[in-house]
Amino acid sequence: MFPKSSVQKISTKVLKDYKHLMGFKIMRLSDFLVNYQEEFDEGFSIKSKCKNSPYDILCLVDTRKDVKHTMSPERRKKFRRFCRQRREKVKDRYHYCNVFNRIHGYLILEEKTGTKCVPKEKKVISLSLICSSSYSNKKGIGSALMNFMIQISKEKEYTDIILEVSIDHVTPYEEDEEDEDDESSEEEDDPEGTDPEGTDAERIEQNEDIITRLTKEFIRKTLRHTVEDGHVIANYNIYDEYIEDIIYYYLNDLIIDYEEEEFTPFDPKEPGQYDYGGYFFKKGINETPLIKYYEKFGFEEMPEINYVWKAFTSSPYPTMILNIV
Repeated sequence: MFPKSSVQKISTKVLKDYKHLMGFKIMRLSDFLVNYQEEFDEGFSIKSKCKNSPYDILCLVDTRKDVKHTMSPERRKKFRRFCRQRREKVKDRYHYCNVFNRIHGYLILEEKTGTKCVPKEKKVISLSLICSSSYSNKKGIGSALMNFMIQISKEKEYTDIILEVSIDHVTPYEEDEEDEDDESSEEEDDPEGTDPEGTDAERIEQNEDIITRLTKEFIRKTLRHTVEDGHVIANYNIYDEYIEDIIYYYLNDLIIDYEEEEFTPFDPKEPGQYDYGGYFFKKGINETPLIKYYEKFGFEEMPEINYVWKAFTSSPYPTMILNIV
């Protein structure tokens, strides 16, 4: 989607305003893999030019050679007192002996221009995911990536950036009837341990090892902790399958055959409790700080992206747009 030269130029332009990120670069994931391939065991095959995949993955990378980890001074002191087993776990998360720890944040963008209901006069890109690593010792990562996204989208003459904000409550809870019969259905439908839906059989096997590794590393960076009833709860912002599929289509440069979802018609002026703009929609918005975060960068809510453009799923998540013409 974005050529290497454009990424390098905009990276330099944006990061000059972040003095504490001196020595960092924003680069395509494919370029990161090529630059650091000697530091991990998994092999990979990447086309020189990606023409089919709608995704681009951009990473904020610490390229400094004199820095070996992301631990704070306080954590470094504790690290020296850890037993060997715990030290290895900590090194895997913070030390650059795991080269993927050099990625302090990443940005996933998806081409939406030309999709079925997006206006033909629009050149649209979607922010699928933005993440600052939970193991980074740097601040302002999200801000730097957001500004980079806006600048490179202008460079490539996009008219709009759109996004969907994940919130709770918007879909009614339904008890999964399959849960009760999980064991029996697995025995009947999958007697020899094969994938019951056949998805693995349909996927090409190219780059599977590096996709598995990247999925693990990218998921781990989304880790956040919350305290509930005095207990620390680990939360991950995305599902493994979501990020794995994106990396799969990105590295293998594959076209995605989107399945058309059915959008239930409703009156936007009088939405039902589970419709876009309904009671549970508003409840979810009131509980997330993300709306105001995106508004700081100029994004505005535009409901039509959900139920007119049908740019995302049929789930009534808030949709936002930034016009950059």
